[in-house]
Amino acid sequence: MSQAFTRLEKVLKLEAEQGFQNKAVVGGIRQFATFWVSQARQEAADEADLALVEQVAELLMDYARLPGIEARAAAVDRLLTSLQRRQARVGQSPAKEVPTPRPAVTTRPRPP
Repeated sequence: MSQAFTRLEKVLKLEAEQGFQNKAVVGGIRQFATFWVSQARQEAADEADLALVEQVAELLMDYARLPGIEARAAAVDRLLTSLQRRQARVGQSPAKEVPTPRPAVTTRPRPP
């Protein structure tokens, strides 16, 4: 998963652990969204990712105004589910192939 989407997942899980008090990040979720959106757009794998970024941004910008803990919990749950679907769709980026080191060539001195 890209750094932006991984960071979002971590923030949402922390927000849930803290009881949906909008204190998982300094400045609140809205402040986080402001910076997250630009990074997520750059890391988007495809058009579906770009659409997801816009949906996430809209929800995060209104997070503080959601009425009560239940509404915030439902919103966080929806976002985490969307991130899981994205992960299934995009998958992990393939690990860079590390070349297999060749054995060192040793030369023997030629007999005179």
